[in-house]
Amino acid sequence: MYQFVATDLDGTLLNEERTIDDFTAETFQALAKQGLTLIVATGRHFVEAKHVRQKLGTGTFLAASNGARIYGPDDRLILGADIEADIVRALAQEEFTAGCSLSMYHDDGCIISQDAPAEAERHPTFTYLRRELQSIDGSGISKMLFNNDDHDYLCQLSARIQARFPGRVNCTFADLHWLEVMAANVSKGSAVRYLAGQLGLDVAHGIAFGDSLNDVEMLQTVGTPFLMGNANDHAANRLPGVEKVATNVESGVALQLRQLFDMA
Repeated sequence: MYQFVATDLDGTLLNEERTIDDFTAETFQALAKQGLTLIVATGRHFVEAKHVRQKLGTGTFLAASNGARIYGPDDRLILGADIEADIVRALAQEEFTAGCSLSMYHDDGCIISQDAPAEAERHPTFTYLRRELQSIDGSGISKMLFNNDDHDYLCQLSARIQARFPGRVNCTFADLHWLEVMAANVSKGSAVRYLAGQLGLDVAHGIAFGDSLNDVEMLQTVGTPFLMGNANDHAANRLPGVEKVATNVESGVALQLRQLFDMA
């Protein structure tokens, strides 16, 4: 018997307009009425994610910043994990930022460079904090994002970061051009395990959907994982044998859930 559903947002639950369609919202509302626990797990900052999540129209737990911040359906913070300040200060230096743009998630907003391009400010309700990154104190940072068009370069950067701070960080990718750095043991998978433990749920009776590398741990955690039809090859290669469903554009999550729960 299924006890919960955990799902990514971008490339998974969200359509091509980066919103949740009515068919998907109605599906989640029907499952909530059946008593199913719902979890949204996303790399997005809480402020961005909660506005999207509201479209579901039902109580949903939220693991933001890849699980570095976990919130209840009432938006109460349940758990928070920051990158250690000395690591943040080090990673904000030229040694690691060369060739990349860098942004950092803080509860007050997204910290970006003083000279970051205006087009990076993508959300009207999201606060951007322009700072001299090399001079920040490093406190209160849940996630750091390094952007570069060369995925191989970011893979090398990830290896350098983990070699410098072994066992103190977790690195993954939002997509092939965004390297994400969180505190050690922080992931969507760890967030799902934590919530399951707190709520008395069994991860073996969980369902999860994802499309990218930062979803891999979550999909490996639950008993019934699904990859989106639009999942990138890097994620699919890490999850051989995991079933693929329709794409996010085709409302693949809702379609699969309706099949699993025999919904008309």
